[in-house]
Amino acid sequence: MSLDIEYSVKQHHLIHKKEDFLRTICPHVQRWRRAAIVLSGADRDLLQGYYYGGVLTLFEGVTLPCLRALTVRRVPLMWAGEQFPNLQKLEIYTNEGNALSLQRVLSALRTIPNLEEFTYGGVLSRVPDGTISRGFILLPAMKCLELNTPESSGALEILRCIRAPACLKVWLQATVGDVEDLERWAQMYDALIQFSPLIMTMTNKGERGRIKMHPEDVRFSISTVEFDLSHPTQIIQVAKWMVQNLVNEATDIALLIEDQEFTAEQLEFLIPATLHRRVSKLSIGDRFGEIDPSGAILQYLSNPKLGSDGQVRWPLPHLKEIAIISGRQSPDLGGILCMLRARAAAVDSLEAGEPSRVMELHLCYKTIDSEGLNIISKIDEFMGEYAGKLVIVIL
Repeated sequence: MSLDIEYSVKQHHLIHKKEDFLRTICPHVQRWRRAAIVLSGADRDLLQGYYYGGVLTLFEGVTLPCLRALTVRRVPLMWAGEQFPNLQKLEIYTNEGNALSLQRVLSALRTIPNLEEFTYGGVLSRVPDGTISRGFILLPAMKCLELNTPESSGALEILRCIRAPACLKVWLQATVGDVEDLERWAQMYDALIQFSPLIMTMTNKGERGRIKMHPEDVRFSISTVEFDLSHPTQIIQVAKWMVQNLVNEATDIALLIEDQEFTAEQLEFLIPATLHRRVSKLSIGDRFGEIDPSGAILQYLSNPKLGSDGQVRWPLPHLKEIAIISGRQSPDLGGILCMLRARAAAVDSLEAGEPSRVMELHLCYKTIDSEGLNIISKIDEFMGEYAGKLVIVIL
């Protein structure tokens, strides 16, 4: 029978004998199905007493046919041949003090043919050019890949060296520095396509892309791929690149804008005209912001524009849901009501019909005066006339 063991002890609890614990469980290592190794400095010194040399060879190099899931955190990792032939889930976390080279990470992956989930979080140490094999690693069973590296170059290097034709879920995160190089993200897109051609294949017509913008980061996600990037000055440019490269005509778009200074002009820049009709959900503001960015955007949504072909076009004509979140002041209720009325009366001549009315409105606010309550009553009455739904949340 399988056996789960969890052992945790604070460093100041000296009564516990880690040596005795290790001596007790290690003879049964070949029965383990899951293992998580998290080392502090003292733990590492202890284990190095068992494993000689500067790099730890996990489990003394023995083959563990029962092991299915392995997590290693802050471990100077080394694999001994095909130790884990049936491993399905591998998580590796490093920091500056024990960063792994790309070669070592690839050496680990090369010996795990049945791997289904792989997570790498942390730093990749720099290696001289020419030391990495040019051939790629085939991982036919992989379903999920998660890479969280301080620089996008680390994730890009791993992607370029792996082929996972059945993978349908990728999560990528970069936290500093080089996202302003949009050419790098073009390279990332190419690497994703090579990594798994299925990643960018949208077969579900109801699929929704989710774009979230904050003053310091931007996140894009669909069911198959997720980017999470941080950069204070290039947010809009990076988000636009994501929209242009990762969204197709079969994908609905949900925009979640938490940048207090976001403007209607930025919204117009972000969504190309060819994709305006795919935006179905819009969330503006955040519960902690002192500035409400919704006013200018609501005015933008209320007014049609004359296209170059002479046709009248309403911004985001397929919008079906709007959320207005105002944590420290009353939302622009008058602007909301004007926008609703304008869109309900509009005729979208491009499609010889009306743009989609906002069928669901979420109002989230902290305080509101009596005049605001009167406007909310009018909004509620209006939504009822058009079979809409009003949801009010008091923060």
